[in-house]
Amino acid sequence: MRKIEYVVSDERLITPSGLSLVGQVLGKSNLIKKANRMRTAKRSQPQIKNGDILMTMIGLLSLGKSDFENVNEFHKDEELYKIALGIAYGIPSEFSLCNRFDDIGTTMNQQILDGNVDMFLSCVYEPSALANGCVPVDIDVSPFDNSGSHKVGVSRTYKNFDGYFSYSISSGNKRIYINANVTASDIMAEIGFKNIKVQQSSNGTSGWTTYFAPSNQVITDAKKHSLEDFLISVPGGYYYRFELTNYAKEYGWFFPDSQSITVTSNAVYVTS
Repeated sequence: MRKIEYVVSDERLITPSGLSLVGQVLGKSNLIKKANRMRTAKRSQPQIKNGDILMTMIGLLSLGKSDFENVNEFHKDEELYKIALGIAYGIPSEFSLCNRFDDIGTTMNQQILDGNVDMFLSCVYEPSALANGCVPVDIDVSPFDNSGSHKVGVSRTYKNFDGYFSYSISSGNKRIYINANVTASDIMAEIGFKNIKVQQSSNGTSGWTTYFAPSNQVITDAKKHSLEDFLISVPGGYYYRFELTNYAKEYGWFFPDSQSITVTSNAVYVTS
């Protein structure tokens, strides 16, 4: 297979240029090997293994494209995308990509989480701190689609459907900043966050324990509430994530309606 050569140039880079880095980093993980060993039901394009299916979808997501039909763009220059992502057998059709993910379902959730950690360990990744000692970590959030659910706190999202909740987390050297927000469609009697937990793990995939549980952050007579740079000091050398319950309660004299949903952030590593 041909290799991509990196040179200094003043030419304008196109959007897929960064996929070669995605392919190289994922190539250090054992996730694709595990996917190739996974057996699924009878499938179209059987010559394309599950590893190529995952690499194709990861490539699409890296470009901010989440629809199966977007894979047709890869077919316009298959050689480039195969080399960039390290795809061995071929880029699947839209039909095959959709059906194969239906077959895989949630059966590889743990392997994906393990592969994510393995990827960072293989690359010997350690966050580098800024001058203030903090390490920013960018996490993109997709709103939950709650169209037609009549849940409290549902409002229109930038994806043009009714949904709610976004969160982010950033890690620094021995400190964690939590950012979260909840927005309702109208003024609530109570709105905010309950059951906040900062969880700790030695490997980032299992053995999560509650390291710290801050008090509930709930306000009254408001339409929205946010946690902005909620600082928590933690020991280094561990992975951390936070879990909280999004909460909203309507006005009412008798049995006012309330709604809650529990969410968990991505894990981040805090250096020793």
